[in-house]
Amino acid sequence: MVFKNPDILYALFALLIPILIHLFQFRRYKTVWFSNVHALKDLKKQSRKSRELKKLLILLTRLLALTALILAFAEPEIPAQKEEEENQLAIYLDNSLSMLVEHQNLTLLSRAKQDLLANLPVDKVFTLYSNDEIFRDLKADELEDILLKIRPTEINLSPKNLYLKLKTEADKSNQRISFIYISDFLNIENTEDLKSPTETISTNYYQPEFSDIQNISIENAQLKSDRELEVALHSNLNNSQGSLSLLNKEQLIGKLDVQFKNESEKELIFKVNPNDLKNAELHLNQDQLAYDNTFYLHQSQKALKRILSIGEQKSEFIKRIFNDQSKYELNIKDQTKVELIDIQSADLIILNALPEISTSLKASLEQALKNQQNVIIIPSHSEGAQQEYLRLNFGGTQIFKTHLNQEQKITKINFKHPLYKDVFTDQIQNFDYPNTKQSYKITSNFQPILSYANRSAFLSHRDHLFVFAADFSKENSNFKQSPLIILSFIKISEYKNKTQDLFYISGDKNEVKFDVQIPKDQILKLVKEDQEFIPEQRNFGQNITLNLASLKLEAGHYALMNDKDTVAQMSFNTTREESHFEKDNHEIISKNLTQNSLQEIFTNYNAEYNAIALWKWMLIFAIICFLAEILLIRFLK
Repeated sequence: MVFKNPDILYALFALLIPILIHLFQFRRYKTVWFSNVHALKDLKKQSRKSRELKKLLILLTRLLALTALILAFAEPEIPAQKEEEENQLAIYLDNSLSMLVEHQNLTLLSRAKQDLLANLPVDKVFTLYSNDEIFRDLKADELEDILLKIRPTEINLSPKNLYLKLKTEADKSNQRISFIYISDFLNIENTEDLKSPTETISTNYYQPEFSDIQNISIENAQLKSDRELEVALHSNLNNSQGSLSLLNKEQLIGKLDVQFKNESEKELIFKVNPNDLKNAELHLNQDQLAYDNTFYLHQSQKALKRILSIGEQKSEFIKRIFNDQSKYELNIKDQTKVELIDIQSADLIILNALPEISTSLKASLEQALKNQQNVIIIPSHSEGAQQEYLRLNFGGTQIFKTHLNQEQKITKINFKHPLYKDVFTDQIQNFDYPNTKQSYKITSNFQPILSYANRSAFLSHRDHLFVFAADFSKENSNFKQSPLIILSFIKISEYKNKTQDLFYISGDKNEVKFDVQIPKDQILKLVKEDQEFIPEQRNFGQNITLNLASLKLEAGHYALMNDKDTVAQMSFNTTREESHFEKDNHEIISKNLTQNSLQEIFTNYNAEYNAIALWKWMLIFAIICFLAEILLIRFLK
């Protein structure tokens, strides 16, 4: 035990004063004998002894009271086990979406905030980590305002990344870190990841209390046909039930019962009309996790994809591919009749075996590629055209290397290419191979999509330019009879040319094109009630492409606006990754990690890094002794 004010201990010499007073109070009594008083003799001796005992007890309580009072002013304390200057306190508060699980009418995040406010020592300076922010050098009186700023987020900070941040901080400051890990631990796959990877970080774990969770989440919604909306659901329990409603501007369109029987995935289908999905919402009945019970949808008026085919001869196959007038606007023109506006407004431009490519057309195509318009080149094999195509380049990139007069079979499909990704259920190895008799060898500047048996490319691409190695005339190829031709052309027309979906996931890498023309100095904004967001955008004159990857938007319906004019409606939803957790995951965590209440954690921390002050106890003991003295004087006879 040490004293903050040891000089005050000299006041202990004052204890001699009550001792001296007590000694001088003793008196000598002279005994006078009377007859017939022997019966009082014993009583007199007993009263004298009682008075002496009372005085001794009063002296003792007075000395103890004064001693305790002097010690209290000297401020005694038990020294800390470790120096706090060599240690810093760090707290992680998990604010992922799974912390919105409700238990006893309170979310886990709210409960964790309350417990932190109630137990954090008032004199501590600490660093607070959340999934999306770091707050340094905080004091307890600042915590309440900071906690109000911490909102649920779809960003999930893994234990490995969290410990990496802490280790960097420990190495930078050359201090140890006492770390408090506050989380529901619902999406932790391996408990070993939660353990500190270094001795410089000492971790305590706190998990807000909650019971077993039953949660059904809306995962996806897509139009199966023009009249059917398919909704995908997920349940963390194999046997659960609920109800699902489809609303359009608060008007009920349909309601279906949800029954999971020994399954965790389920699809339900709503019968819908074209106008039913304008600013529509899907609602599940309430369960313990509310954020995934609502799903926002909006079906916009589909814009026709504009297809420009240059070259009027042998274009019947193009008409068959893009014959759906509800999806495509096909324009076939001779090279001499093509106008600049035709190229600028096209989503896909096809050069169909042109015998020559004019300088003005080549310049227009180069600009179209810069504007991220898709271009397909089908070469011609006429003698005059061969030298033209061997010299052809865009942006200095050579396309063809040599011309070959040999028959080849198209045998290989690049299933990993974005054009064919998720199109084939199986990677087909044996199919009716198309062939060509004449072809060009495409340079290595392009990525192969379809290849010949000798691995040279039949269809390749670079950015938005797609190149075939041969034309499709009957005399040269039977590729027009292959189902690959329709699939390839349709997919090329959609490549990085994505029109509006029913919904978007906030933060995903989405690029969306809108056929809207605005001046270069104006921008489009996403507006929801009184909130405004400016997405990354590129203005290509005839259309604008939005990049939505950088936006972290709340779920809901948004209006895409140019000044005060609404260009389009868009619906956003949050990711459902935090909804996928196992029923007994928190029990597994509890068995593998030692957990304490926050009160215990901070008590242990104070005992380890703070000196234990004893002056309050000394003061209380002094008051008790003074009260005891008063009681002795008043009531002890």
